[in-house]
Amino acid sequence: MKYFFTLLASAFSLSLMAQITLTTASFPQAGDTLFLAVDNAPTVTLTGPGGPYEWDFTALQAPFTTEVVYRPASEGGAYDQLPDADMVVTLPGGREAYYKVENDELLNIALYGAAPGGLGFDLLMPLDPPLIERKAPAQFGFSLIQESSVSAAVSSEVLPQQILDQLPITPDSLRLRMTDQRTEFADAYGTMDIPGGSFDVLRIKRFEIREFHVDAYLSFTGWSEVTDLLGGASGNLQPDSTLKYIFLSNEAKEPIAEVTADPLTEEVQSVTFKSIATGPVPTTIVPVGSPLVLAYPNPAIFDVRFEFINLKPGVYHLEIYNLLGVKIRDEEYRIKSGNQVEKMDVSDLRKGTYLYSLRDPDGKTITTKRLIIIRP
Repeated sequence: MKYFFTLLASAFSLSLMAQITLTTASFPQAGDTLFLAVDNAPTVTLTGPGGPYEWDFTALQAPFTTEVVYRPASEGGAYDQLPDADMVVTLPGGREAYYKVENDELLNIALYGAAPGGLGFDLLMPLDPPLIERKAPAQFGFSLIQESSVSAAVSSEVLPQQILDQLPITPDSLRLRMTDQRTEFADAYGTMDIPGGSFDVLRIKRFEIREFHVDAYLSFTGWSEVTDLLGGASGNLQPDSTLKYIFLSNEAKEPIAEVTADPLTEEVQSVTFKSIATGPVPTTIVPVGSPLVLAYPNPAIFDVRFEFINLKPGVYHLEIYNLLGVKIRDEEYRIKSGNQVEKMDVSDLRKGTYLYSLRDPDGKTITTKRLIIIRP
């Protein structure tokens, strides 16, 4: 019996030694450049809570690397209204996120740029209170529950006509209200292998619900909610819930991996991971904020995925031409967020070289690239 308890104590001691405590060493700072890649069709397995685990994510693949630059806040478009910010990051779709570090917490204090829901105008959205993106020290068992909100208004003079057409009368201004409820728990720890490297990690399970409301102001009635009236114009004002498993390490500023899963089924949908120069991820670097579309695999045989990158919400047209300049495909896609992936069957195309071109909602061509079709 004494021998049994000795073994039990030793196992418990080893478990404690294997745990990781995240420190401020994992916080990005102004001047840091992070390199991330995304696999939108991953074949990875998540474990339950606990540890230590050994997660093998080495099969992850991505067609490009995204460069995320943490710039001094003074370089941001809304810094004059956010003097307390330390740094700014450009998000997919061109929106800016402002951060500051205070009391060993990395705080997201505001967003600036395209209003959520594809409403068609830019907005400064201070978060009240700021959202804690990272906190130190953090270790297995750590939990955090947060609620934050945004209330920001714009004059009707800057509203696009397609928004005004949805309303029975032109308001003096519109107000966006956003509420954010976030629950996170450090539920697992261990070692993670990704293409090109291995890291000791702590896993944060984060569940988040965002709700959006839009109000119109008339001088003779005050504020009235018009969210339902604008549903047809924006198509994206419904409550949005997300579930992520975030693997963090003191050895990197990037998340080693960030797994996005279905909030109901917990089925893995995509994995964003640290891109390592010596790993197999392509070295094509796409700065965050640069609109682009990439096709892969390229050359393709029967199916090709088109990755839409850094696009503002709206309706886009993807056109495919042969080398004689004849248009043979024109597909319409509604982009709901900065990045989106669409799959296309190209089995009816003959072997050869084609061009694919992306047009934005205004009809402007964003990019034109080559697509090669091969046959086995």
